Order: sequence, then structure tokens, then C-alpha cells
Amino acid sequence: MSLETPRINLNYNESDNSSSSGPKLSLPSLHDATSPVSSPNAIDNVLNQFGYRYLGKITDTIQGELILAETVISEHHKAVRQVAIKRTSKDLYANKIMREDDGTNFVLDEDILQESLLLYKSTITNKCPGGYLCQFIECFHSETDYYLAMEYISSRTTLREFVQKGHQYIMQGMLEKKEWVRIVKFITWQLVVTLHYLHNTMNIAHLDLSMDNIMVRGGEFVLKDNQIKIERSVNIKIIDFGLATSVEQEDDCCIVQHPAFSLTEKCPQIFNDEVYSAKKADIWSLGLIIFQMMFNCIPYKKQTDTDSRYGWLARGKLVEVLRRENPSTMPVTVKLVAFLKDTLAFNEKKRANIADVLRHGYLQSYYQRYKADFERMTSPKNKVEDKEQESRGKDSRME
Repeated sequence: MSLETPRINLNYNESDNSSSSGPKLSLPSLHDATSPVSSPNAIDNVLNQFGYRYLGKITDTIQGELILAETVISEHHKAVRQVAIKRTSKDLYANKIMREDDGTNFVLDEDILQESLLLYKSTITNKCPGGYLCQFIECFHSETDYYLAMEYISSRTTLREFVQKGHQYIMQGMLEKKEWVRIVKFITWQLVVTLHYLHNTMNIAHLDLSMDNIMVRGGEFVLKDNQIKIERSVNIKIIDFGLATSVEQEDDCCIVQHPAFSLTEKCPQIFNDEVYSAKKADIWSLGLIIFQMMFNCIPYKKQTDTDSRYGWLARGKLVEVLRRENPSTMPVTVKLVAFLKDTLAFNEKKRANIADVLRHGYLQSYYQRYKADFERMTSPKNKVEDKEQESRGKDSRME
């Protein structure tokens, strides 16, 4: 898919009156904006002036909304296509808060300018193997809001929805467990490849990996001979870089604040409001995602000593958790248990890094097949900067 030249300048500070000390970023703005309120008509007018037609709201976000729009053919947009546009209130952004309907404010560090910058670097100036990241298109702003235009994932199927549907078919006896195990490992490989690119090539930690921030494409459930098969073209797109941060060193300390409602799915260090390693926080999230894909549940309900499963996990007794949390009676292998123990280790120093995960025995067959590609990617003389890597990643075949 071809993309128009992004309208973004990375050399200057964003020039509006925001008090934020965000990344160096210069955004196209509306000089004739007159309304200080983000009314539907005002938003529609802003989009029109930047070459987009408003189609509807996809969902609310913690500081605004996600909009479905389409491009209008112009000098900048050469074809009509649908895009997703994230709108963020400048007022909420400047004060680093999210506001509930009842007026309650919560402090958080979501940063749409940082998100724009990191997404631009990760998908435009560099190329992710396999193209598993949602593509940056452009960012701009009006008097009241910031706007980030991104690739629209037309399937609108989250990994959570995909997994729930798969396990429903398993419980009905229509989908073989062996088939699902292969799918889980294939998606795991895609996630690991992408995290390896972010951590080792881009020095970026996502910090908000979850079942709801991963979209699934091409994974249709097809009924054939009274059995469900999943199309082999299944692939993922990771979205929402709102909490992402640059991390230069493996053990760099991070203090990015997360929304309170999401803490249960964060690593113990984030939940306990401690300084943490951003990259190791991503590894914990990866482990939780793989656990949920395989078993259709999370390994604990709450991060307290009163939750016995959480206590077992804290003591490294993952097998005890699996004995009680496997509603679909999925097959459990030694390599899978080792993978989950390494990614869900409570002690950050004992938790695997992304290089360890990439070479883990659980993914050995995939790594051996594409080992040469990763050696080339990690060579100092060969940065990921061309589309050849992307095509290689997309050629990955499921076992």
C-alpha cells in the first residue's frame, strides 16, 4: 500500500500555545480556526481542510476519540482510502489527565506527540519486518486538538475477539486444538519479531501491549467438512503507541504513568508504582498475551497476596496456575511452560529480554528458519531501512 508523503517536520518544536514539553515536532496547523470548542462541526471542518472526509466515530479514547475518515483526492492524497484518525484534546494533553463522565480526573502520561514521532520513525523512516505495526500517515492540529492519521485496519477484529472466537469453536469441538496451537505460535512469532524490531533496532518500548491493542487480519474461521479451519494468511497489526517511550539502555529506568484501569495487565513493578525497565515491562505483557491466547484466561484475577494464583506466579510455580486455569484443556508442553516462566518472571533481572525470547526453544523452528535475516538486521552495517525486510517478514509461513 503506497502512502502519501507525511506532513510532518521533525526539526522544530510544535509551535502552538501548549505548555507541554513534548518531543521536537512541527505540525501543520489551521491559521483560520476560530472555534475554541471541539464540536462535531468544528472537527468535520478541520478534517476537510486537511483533505479528509469524516465518516464516523470508531470509539472513544482516554483523551478524545478515534475517528473513521476517508481521504479526498487532492495534490496530497492521490487516491480515496479509509484512515483512522486519533483526536486528542489539547487541554487534557497539556494537563496530562483523562476525564471520566462523572468529572473525575486521572493522571496519565499518554502523549500523542511522542506517539506521532515514534510511529513515524518506526514505520516511515524505518521498516518493521512483516509490516506488523500500524502505519503512520500524518499528524496535524487545530486550535483545540491534535490529530494523528494512521492506517485503518478494516477487519476491526482485536486479538481478544479472535481468541474468544477460537476457543468457542474449540469448546464446541469444531476446531482442533492442534490447529489452534499452531496459530498461537505463529501469532507469537509475529509479536516477537515486532518487539525485537522495536527494542533492538528502534530502542522503543511500547508499554501498552494488550489483547485490545493488537488487531488481527486475514484470520477467517472457515467451515469445511464440519470442521473449522483458520486461514493461513492470519497476521497482526500492533496499534496505540500513546504510552510508548524511547529506551536507550536495557536497564534504563522508566516512570511512565499508566491509566489506573489498566494496571492489572501490567507487570508487578508498574502495578506497585515502582521504577521499572520499559523493555522488560513489554516482555511481561507478551507473556500475558501468550497465556491468554493459549488458555483463554489470565493467570490471575488481581495482583494481591489474597489471589492464590498470583502468589503461585510470584513464586515461579506456573504449573500450579496451569492446573487450575485451563478451561479448554489445551495441551501444555515443556517448552511452552518454560517460555511463560521466562516472560512472566516477577524479578525483572530474571525476566527474559527480547533476544532471549527470539531464540527461545518454544520458537526454535521459526528462529532457525529466519536466523540469517535477524543476523543481517542486527549487524551494525545493516539497519532496517528498506522494504526488502518487510517483504521477507510477510513471506513467513506458518508451520
